[in-house]
Amino acid sequence: MNEASNAPRPARARPAGRRVGALIRAYHADSTHLPVLAAQLAEAGFDAVMIVADETRGPVEAHGFPKLSHTTETVAALGLRMPPRTLWYCGDYAYYATVMGRRDADFWLMIEYDVGLRRPKSRFWQGLYRRLSAPRYRGVDLLSGYLGPYDRPHFRHDYAEPWKGFFALTGLSARAIDTLFEARLREARRRTADPRGAFCEVFIASELVAAGGFGLLDINTLVPGSVDRPGFGPYRAVPVGHEAWMPGSGALVHRVLDMWEYLSKGPLLAVRYKRVDDFLRELDQLRAEGLPREQADLAAEVARSEAARVKARDTIILD
Repeated sequence: MNEASNAPRPARARPAGRRVGALIRAYHADSTHLPVLAAQLAEAGFDAVMIVADETRGPVEAHGFPKLSHTTETVAALGLRMPPRTLWYCGDYAYYATVMGRRDADFWLMIEYDVGLRRPKSRFWQGLYRRLSAPRYRGVDLLSGYLGPYDRPHFRHDYAEPWKGFFALTGLSARAIDTLFEARLREARRRTADPRGAFCEVFIASELVAAGGFGLLDINTLVPGSVDRPGFGPYRAVPVGHEAWMPGSGALVHRVLDMWEYLSKGPLLAVRYKRVDDFLRELDQLRAEGLPREQADLAAEVARSEAARVKARDTIILD
C-alpha cells in the first residue's frame, strides 16, 4: 500500500458565514418598548444593534444604544424623490441614509420599534440570527414577511412582475441596498405611475426581482411560525406587556405600543378594521388592571364617535 494513502488529508474549509446587523426604526421621542427590543437583539448575538432614528420632528432617545440619525433634509440631500410623508411612504430610505456603505455588517435586518415577541422569554431572535448568519443563507438578499407576487391595485407601480412584503420587518444585504439606492435615484429622474414613486413594500421586492440574481426569502420559510396575519400586521395594537392579547400564534407581533400611543392609535385602528367591540373589551380589562378611568373612557368615546362618523360617511383616513 502506498504510504501516502494513510497520510491525513487537509480539512476542507467551511464556507464562511456573514455578519448580520440589527436596526430598530424609530421616530418617537421615547419608547419604553424600544430599549427592551434592542436588549433582546443584542443578547441574541447580532453583530451590531443600532437605533435608526427619524429625527425630523426632534431627538429620539436611544437608551445607550448607538443611534444613526436621519431626517427628511438628510434624505433629500441624497437626491431622492420626496413625496408627502416621505420616511413612511419610502421606508427603504432609512437604509440609504444610515447604513449604506458601512462595514459593520454584510446584511442588515431592520425592525420597527413596535415589533415584539409574543412570549417575552422566547429565543426567537437567537434562532433568526443563527440562520441569517449561517453559510447556507449567504444568498439571501431580501428577507420579509408575507413576501410574494402582488396583484392588488392599492399601490400603483410600473412593474411587469410586482412583488411585495411587509415592512415592519425587512432585511437587506449590502449589495441589495446599493442596487436599490441606484434604482431610487433613477426613479427620481423619471415619471412614474404614482407621482410619489413606488411604495417601499412594493419597491424593494419588485426591484430586486426585476434586477435578477438576488435571493428573496419569506421569514416563515427561514424560521417557520415567525409571523401570521392575525397577529403581525397593521390591523391592531396591544399595549406593552399585553402581547399575548394578539390573535394567532406567530412568534412575532405587531403593533406593541406604549400605553399613551395605544390609547391614541387604538380607537382609529379598531374602527378602520371593524373591531370596536374588541377594543372596548380591552379597555375594560385595562381599567380592571388600574388604567385611570378617565383615560379609558376618553379612548372609548373616541372609538364610538369615530365609528359613528365612519358609518355615516363610510370612510376613514388613518395616519
